[in-house]
Amino acid sequence: MAPSAHLARRFLLNIIKYLTGNTTRDRAASVPDVPSIGEPVPGYESYTWNPLFARAGTPKEIVKS
Repeated sequence: MAPSAHLARRFLLNIIKYLTGNTTRDRAASVPDVPSIGEPVPGYESYTWNPLFARAGTPKEIVKS
């Protein structure tokens, strides 16, 4: 691998590692090893709601699962 490609790969992996975190104020009990964004950024807290849609007429067995 060329030196510039190696450095770019290391840079991107470090960014991805840094950006990996949950968006709550505190660490999530379900993933305690994943830091919250609120740790390095005091006061940061974000919650989202992700809806799931289905076409009209979708069988109830599928909708309930």
